[in-house]
Amino acid sequence: MTFVHHATLIALGMVVGSCVGSFLNVCVYRVPRGRSVLNPPSSCPCCGSSIRARDNVPVLGWIFLGGACRDCGGRISIRYPLIELATGLLFATVYLAHLAAETGDMLERCGPWLVGFRVVVEPLLILTPIAAVWMRAEARTPGVCNPNAKPR
Repeated sequence: MTFVHHATLIALGMVVGSCVGSFLNVCVYRVPRGRSVLNPPSSCPCCGSSIRARDNVPVLGWIFLGGACRDCGGRISIRYPLIELATGLLFATVYLAHLAAETGDMLERCGPWLVGFRVVVEPLLILTPIAAVWMRAEARTPGVCNPNAKPR
């Protein structure tokens, strides 16, 4: 495989990992509160307005909105994009670790399904106990909103 192939797979790992991190944020916020992780769609923790699809892109949505809700201006914690970014980096790092440890072409030796399985399952095995501890901490943390936030 060429450098371009590996760079593409690293970028793909970042994207998939960031999406997993976004879902992890949803789980950590909702599960301790007894809410479904599937319905309703994501909403502002301050005003409850639905987050638009264009604003719900991992990491980038938070940056473009300046860390605030589009509707009420309430602050959205930096924890959300940091978890998404960290999870994306974890997925990319697992791929890089396998790449460094393998001799020869990893895809030719293992096949794409096994490589994909290893690059997705191993980060999830690392994240599961971390998420469990995080959920316990989140259950004891009240939601915080800025009542003085100004709508945009």
